[in-house]
Amino acid sequence: MREKNRSFGIELAPVQQKENLENVVAMLNDQPSRQRDWRGKTYLYTFDQEDVTKLRRWVRSWQKANASVETVSALRALAKELSKEDRSELERFLEGVRVFMLPNGTLAIEDHIPRGRGQRYNLAAIEFTRLLRNPRRIFLAGPCLSCERWYIRKYIKEKPGSSRYCSNRCKGNFRKAKRRNATKAKLLEEIRKAISRYKQLPTNHRYRENGWAAFVTEATRTTKKYLTQAINRGELVPPKD
Repeated sequence: MREKNRSFGIELAPVQQKENLENVVAMLNDQPSRQRDWRGKTYLYTFDQEDVTKLRRWVRSWQKANASVETVSALRALAKELSKEDRSELERFLEGVRVFMLPNGTLAIEDHIPRGRGQRYNLAAIEFTRLLRNPRRIFLAGPCLSCERWYIRKYIKEKPGSSRYCSNRCKGNFRKAKRRNATKAKLLEEIRKAISRYKQLPTNHRYRENGWAAFVTEATRTTKKYLTQAINRGELVPPKD
């Protein structure tokens, strides 16, 4: 996605703030899509994957440093979170950024034109440095606990961790999956206890005709098919009769 030949103000305009957040989210969520070309079906990405990988790494460092609120301590924490190579790359990029004055007297930044020897068009650095200047950067959130996609929050909640899902649908799906996993874990624990009780039985009291599976299914109200699937998934270890 190439930028149009235009400059951005020191503080992004409302339209530019929205555009920056949308561009960042689109890059962070970039996944291969099945498209047809002259050779048949293939998987293609929208953005250069080197830029996507760098932006994801920088945004995670930015989140870890809690730099959505612009304070001196937060920016220092961000500098510490970034690797030496990432800091060097961003510093080289910023050296090529041109700050100038518009006819109306306001300052503007021109960051989309590569400057300096060996510099290339660096979309990840462009969008990330704009994000740092974006007053609405606090609305960037993710990844969603359910779908693992990045998203733009509609509003800011004061309660910590109140916005961990991109939608109410994902919130409901995550809670359903959590309850389902808890029920499954409880059932597996009951099965393991039943297997342990089976091992403690005298040999002449064991279900010789059907083995341990019949004992466990009767004790836990499960089926032999469920036990077989759990064993194949590595969740259970069958006893040795």
